[in-house]
Amino acid sequence: MKKHVKIFMEYWNISIADITPCFACEGEDGVINDVHHIENKKSGGDPQGLQDRIDNLIGLCRKCHDKAHFEKGYNEICKEKLNERILRKTYG
Repeated sequence: MKKHVKIFMEYWNISIADITPCFACEGEDGVINDVHHIENKKSGGDPQGLQDRIDNLIGLCRKCHDKAHFEKGYNEICKEKLNERILRKTYG
């Protein structure tokens, strides 16, 4: 399992067997298939794992993951939704 996927799953207490709705569309288009870096890793990798922070990792369905890569501004929507979830988790 990739490091960033493990970080994401541990923080949100999700297992591989779980069927978890996409964080962006909230399950409207599907369940989590991918863990996406909102601020993408620069070419050459990220040896120190600086992009593998929980506030930079979001679980997306395939459709939303494609949007995050190809639709301008979609990463900002993802970031807002992720920040809302982190606040809800932190402050209940």
